[in-house]
Amino acid sequence: MVKSSQTLIASAACALLAVLVSTGTVFAQGDAKPSDAGTGANQVSLDSKQREFDDGIARMKKGDAAVDIRKLRMLATELPNYAPYARGRNQKEMNEAANRGEAKEALRLANVDLEADYLDIDAHVVAMVSSQTLGDTRAFEHHRSVAFGIVDSIVDFGDGKSPETAFTVTTVREEYAVLGAFGLRRKSQSLDHIGGHSFDVLTVVDPDTNVEYKIYFNIDTIWKHQLKLFGGGKGSVPKEGAGAAVPGGEPRVVIRGVPGGVPVGVPIGEPGGSPPADIPKGELPPLPEAPPAPAPIEPPAPKVIRVSGSVLEGKAKRRVMPEYPKLARAAGIGGAVVVEVTVNEKGVVVSARAVSGHQLLHQAAIAAAREWIFEPTVIQGSLVKVVGTITFNFERG
Repeated sequence: MVKSSQTLIASAACALLAVLVSTGTVFAQGDAKPSDAGTGANQVSLDSKQREFDDGIARMKKGDAAVDIRKLRMLATELPNYAPYARGRNQKEMNEAANRGEAKEALRLANVDLEADYLDIDAHVVAMVSSQTLGDTRAFEHHRSVAFGIVDSIVDFGDGKSPETAFTVTTVREEYAVLGAFGLRRKSQSLDHIGGHSFDVLTVVDPDTNVEYKIYFNIDTIWKHQLKLFGGGKGSVPKEGAGAAVPGGEPRVVIRGVPGGVPVGVPIGEPGGSPPADIPKGELPPLPEAPPAPAPIEPPAPKVIRVSGSVLEGKAKRRVMPEYPKLARAAGIGGAVVVEVTVNEKGVVVSARAVSGHQLLHQAAIAAAREWIFEPTVIQGSLVKVVGTITFNFERG
């Protein structure tokens, strides 16, 4: 991949998001239980991991940006209720409510699913957009931060271009969250075993350029879980075959109302390998034969680049300073607020989010940042989007 993770996540934060409702068989939370859990030292270790996981989730709910989401995702794979193919029990009804424009009901159902699994990125996306529709800016920012934080915790540790630099995922829906963040559409999929590791290899298409890529996802934890679930037999994990069609006729929810951005090409939550319901335990079907690998294609020039704050501010044609919030001034709150912005090809800010500074100063800084205008940026003869930061200093006195 030639697109940087942070750049694409910032761009995807303002994208139109689509969520596919799955009515197929999935494993419910709690289906897989480690055989050694509950005895002696193993139980002590398990209890310790559960407490650490629960503490991390509690901190996430409070908006603690210092939580290590990647570590939480890995901890979840060691707990008794780890279910890599599970989806929220209310996902279908939640998405249908969002389709009907019933933001309150969609948000209620999203919150129910998040109580069961706070790492459910689909529920965070629906909660994010529903909160924005209802005018709850604080909830919107929280759910957006968590949703993109989950994606960041995957794409910040690899580039997906090879088995050695594969994105490590712990659930199937994480694969499609990544595709959604990069704005890519799945074309085919295969399961490969390379160097003692297992990989989902997805051939994807950039809908803007029609260029195909291969993205490697390390699915070691999913593979081990499936072998245990199916009796520890040897063979292939039940997967959708390469190029298998996504079930048709299912209701889809199109999430709208996120400012700016480009439509995401792959729905978050798209099924990518839920095991068939009619496979008896211990009998794993063979992997369908994968199609010939496509000829390598030279990747296109980047469409989005990241620049330093000083470089970005130096390209500003119009600067707007924030108003000092009365409550913050009265409380003696001040200091620097750093706002990350995405600037489109015309030099217009299409998204902004505060990444540091006191919470009471965030909205004022974001509002000011959205008013800035920049010189367009050209790379290899093409206009590109730019991601960078603007720093505002709120001086007390």
